[in-house]
This record gives sequence, structure tokens and C-alpha cells, in this order.
Amino acid sequence: MDRLDQRLAKYKGSQDALIDKIRRSVVGHDATFTTQLGLTRRLVYCDYFASGRSLSFIESTIQDHILPFYANTHTTSTHTGLYTTKQRELARDAIRRSVNAPKDEYAVIWTGSGSTSSILHMIGALRLWDFSRWNTTSNPPVVFVSVMEHHSNLLPGGVGPDLGILESQLKLHKSAPLLIGSFSAGSNLTGVPMDVHRIAKLMHAYDGLVFIDYAGVGPYVPINVRGTVSYTDAEAADKDGVRVSVPDCLDAVYISPHKFIGGPGTPGVLVAHRGLLSASSTPAKPGGGSVRWVTMDATEYLTDLEEREESGTPDIVGSIRCGMAFAVKDAVGAEAIQAKEFKTARRVDRVPVFSFVVRSPYAAASGRALFLHMGLCAGLFGQYLLSMNEKDVAEVLGACSGQQTCSLAASPSTVTCGDIAVSDPWLDVFKPGYVRLSFNYFTPSSEIDYVLAAVEFVSTHGHLMLPYYAVDPKSGAWRPRPNVELPTFEAPTAATPVAAATSANLFVRLDRVRAIEFERQVGSEERARLRRFALPKDVCEYVRFK
Repeated sequence: MDRLDQRLAKYKGSQDALIDKIRRSVVGHDATFTTQLGLTRRLVYCDYFASGRSLSFIESTIQDHILPFYANTHTTSTHTGLYTTKQRELARDAIRRSVNAPKDEYAVIWTGSGSTSSILHMIGALRLWDFSRWNTTSNPPVVFVSVMEHHSNLLPGGVGPDLGILESQLKLHKSAPLLIGSFSAGSNLTGVPMDVHRIAKLMHAYDGLVFIDYAGVGPYVPINVRGTVSYTDAEAADKDGVRVSVPDCLDAVYISPHKFIGGPGTPGVLVAHRGLLSASSTPAKPGGGSVRWVTMDATEYLTDLEEREESGTPDIVGSIRCGMAFAVKDAVGAEAIQAKEFKTARRVDRVPVFSFVVRSPYAAASGRALFLHMGLCAGLFGQYLLSMNEKDVAEVLGACSGQQTCSLAASPSTVTCGDIAVSDPWLDVFKPGYVRLSFNYFTPSSEIDYVLAAVEFVSTHGHLMLPYYAVDPKSGAWRPRPNVELPTFEAPTAATPVAAATSANLFVRLDRVRAIEFERQVGSEERARLRRFALPKDVCEYVRFK
């Protein structure tokens, strides 16, 4: 950690130089591969909201200064053990500083992989799984969520939270033994960040707890766990036992460091108020390294909460890498990153993640408009259109299904999640969703323009590629058909207008397209009613008619 701090210190006051260094240090920024057309192309990565990418100067620091002296942190009597422990604690301190979590108030815990593990760890620490601890029949704990939540936050505990509705629900459940508001810091689909401290103030006004999931927007916005008014500040301001100040601090935050630039290969992070963890004498995950002493009749665990909650041999190198990723974020500046991200999004204060669907010119027999399947759109980006006559290919995410998707899709003309039978083996291909692409604060404007030109190209001409692709109904994945010659028309660039598509080879293997088993099965009455995406036969019939 200290070696990386020295490297980053050289760029103090030179933000543009540091950002350029980060851009050039992304592992794979100049990677090439061979496309299905046999062409060598360079990669363009547009899926930062799913995962960050490694940085060469972090990896070289680990290789040169961490791995040569690596040892288990449970070993405290050797030079290597002490050195490794020191580097890991420096990494923990880097996270603590980054999220404004004073050591005497908050514990920083590495746990599992991503926010999912952090959330499950917090649930375990509160013993929410222990039904013997709570009256789950008449007066159970109450957890408030919104439809914006990612599965990681929604499933263990469901547009952002409406604070008016939230307050009415808090009043309704005020007699519950425990009130928890568990919300995302920003939408996984739109990138719009929430006012988490306003939510915290409302939850605390009703003596509730607030847990915030920073899995999505964490790499791009400031994280201030202590807020402007902590519990200590609020207690000091009270007069004669009368509350005059409501804290806006966060009780716990969940972070997925693998989504940070430099973060792949890191464990999840839980930052939790120490009062929540000290309520029990047993860690959420008991194991080796968390025990102070043991007899045949009793076990006493360590009093240091961070040591106690990290049982077993931890991901030591990943933990140190995690601290380095936070250090890089802080070296650039969270506020500066947020400003650059908002500038890229342009029209609204949000992280530049864009989720969209592509409408085709085709309609179902009922007259309902059909869209290009999200899996096909992602395939057109990644496997064909961006690799034709340019030197790049884009990686985008083509699957964003969740309750917010169902909510946004819930109109009379669209499918609802309840219409899909969970027992249907073709469930995946019918799931509603979007194509999602995202940019980072160091993505050059020329690359953004290039990708947006490709979006326009796919939106205009992508439907003509349907006959050349087949879909696996059970996975929803679209792949080019074997032994079918793909047309080679011009692909977009940032500097040239979008070229017109040609219908050359459009009827190649048309009989085979019509005969595939999936189309016959989709033709069933129930599936035809649910289908919202165009099939190869739709474009063939459309072009023949035209």
C-alpha cells in the first residue's frame, strides 16, 4: 500500500495526468482478438457497471512489493507475517478514509465476494435468520426496500424509494422490534444516485437503521458513512434528553470493489457501525482466526470486531488490492469523478449507464410492436457490427432483469413478469430486460462517440441481421448460424455517417431459418402471446412483402 501511495503522490495536483495514466494502465486497453469473420480487432469495453478492469500499476506493485513478502496474517511472529499484516491494515485504513468511517465508530470488514456477501454478513450479524430470536409470527423485524434494488439487496431482505410512502410505512410498523431501510445508493439501470443521507435521517427519526448498497454507483460517487450528523453529534446536541438533532449517518454500507477500476480480484466490503456488531458475542461467521481461547465447554471470541468477523484465512492479496483501488479513486477525487460522470451523461445528474431497448419495424399478429431481443442486440455489438470495418469491438451487457425492469415494463402493451410461468423451460428467452452500456470517467470522448454511433447503427439496421442468428431458448443467447455467410456492409465510425444496410444474402438458408424447432415452439398460443421480440421469420416475411 505504501509503495502505491508513493506512486500516486507523484500525480498530486496533476489530475489530468493521473487520469491519462489510469487510462493507459487498464490491463487489456490495447487487447486484440480475432472475430468470427477472421478479422483482428481491438477491444472497447462498455460494461464497467458490471465489473471494473485491472490496472497494471496496481498489479505490478503487488507483484514487486507484496507477493515476495507474502505470509498468512495469522502469523504474527515473523517478518513476512508482520509485513503482510501491516500492508493489509494500511489497505483497511485507505477504505476507512475513503468512506469517512472513523475507526472508533465503524468496522471495515472484508467478506466473500461483492455486495451480496456483505449483505448476507450483515443479516448474519443481526441474527435475522434466527427465528428463535424474533417473534416472526406476530411482531417480526421489518425491512423496507424499493423496486430499484439489485437482487443482492432485494432477495435477502424492491424508481427509488418514495419518502412519503416510506414514512407512512414507518408509522404503520413503529411497534416492530427492528426497522431496517435497505436501499441502493443508485439505480443499476439508470445510474441515478439517491439522496442516501435524507433517507437515513428519515429512518433514524423513527429509530430505524439504514443500510445502503453501493454496488453500482460506489466507484463513481463520494461515500460518506458518517454523514454530517453522527450518532455522537446528535447525542451531544440533545437537551435534557429531548432530541433536537436527527443523525444522517449510515449504519452500514455494502460495497463491491470488483467494480472499481483496479478492483477485479477483490473481496466484498462491509462497513458497519460497531454497535451493530458488538451486540452479539459471536461473529456472523465463526471460524479459525476469530477465536481468543477455547475449552471443552466454552468458546471466547476475539474482542477486536474486524478480526472477529473475518474468520478463516482471508483473501489477503485481494484485500490489499481492494485498498489500492480505493486509493486510486481518492487520488483522482470522488467529487471530480462524479463531476466527469455527470458531464458524460449531460442531461441529468447520474452515472453514465444507459439501458435501452431497440424497436423493430415488425409487429405480432395482434398488432403489438416487437423489439430486438436484448441478447441479440448485445451480440450485434460484440460479435459483428463493431468489428466489421473498424478496429474495435464492444463489450456490453445484454441482460438486466429485475423488479425495476418489471415495473418499467408494466404497461398494457408490454409483458409483465407474472405472465411468465416459472416452470417454462424457455423462461430465460422471455424475460424482459435491456441492453446496458456504461462508460468510465476516463473513457475518451472519441470512444464514446464511436459507441453511440454503433447504437444508432444497431437501432436502424440491426433487425436485418435476424436471419443470420439463432437463439438458444433456454439461455436466451443469440449466436451466428453456422455455415451462413454474413454480409459485410459498412459499420459506423465517429467521423463518418452511418452506412446503409444491404439486403444481400438476406434469403440465404431461409428454409432452414423457418424450420428451426424454436420457432415452432414459440408459435404456440401461450408463447406467441408472451413474445415481445422479433424472430428471423418476421424479417423474412417483412422483406418479402416489401
